[in-house]
Amino acid sequence: MSNVLLLGAGTQSLAILPGLHKAGHRLIMISDRRSNYGDKSRYLNKVYRLKDFAEEVMLSETLRIVANERIDIIIPMGDDTSLFLCKYQKSFPAQHFKTPEYENFIRGYDKNLLMSLCEEKKYPHPETLDLSKVSLSDERVRKFRFPALLKPNLTTGGRGMVKVHDYDELCAKLYELEDRAWCCTFEDTHGDVLSRNDIDIEQRLLDSVKR
Repeated sequence: MSNVLLLGAGTQSLAILPGLHKAGHRLIMISDRRSNYGDKSRYLNKVYRLKDFAEEVMLSETLRIVANERIDIIIPMGDDTSLFLCKYQKSFPAQHFKTPEYENFIRGYDKNLLMSLCEEKKYPHPETLDLSKVSLSDERVRKFRFPALLKPNLTTGGRGMVKVHDYDELCAKLYELEDRAWCCTFEDTHGDVLSRNDIDIEQRLLDSVKR
């Protein structure tokens, strides 16, 4: 049996907790968001719910929990906690986890850095424009191919994407947003959103949550 710490309480934790429980591991979770519900799983042995989500607090609390619970394995449950673990991996020398170096992780996580890498290596990638570096009056913005996806530079699970059909709609959407550090990515899927409707899996996930 290993003491396993799950960093974060996102939906994906509900999918892996039953298997970890069946394997006989002791499961501890740090819930890092008020809106998450992975921390309601019946398979958890203990949950720590943070009230302060500042990075330095997250680090000190995680170190404290790792020591007190004698954690053997750490599993990040999302992009943000993966980024956190990459950044502070040297703070956890005795624990087992798989994560790339921070510089490599951020180059794939940061949308603009990733698109720059694709362009540098001549990899196929959507036409992308970094809107934090150009003015909306720039000719490259006006002549950008639409429809397009307006999305945050740092995304977690594909959240926050907005489809815009023309230049005027792009300007209107950006005006509504406080954070202008967005990417504008050409959408080549004609707006199709693929979704899985696996009732059996959905029911098993629902059954794993304490009522």
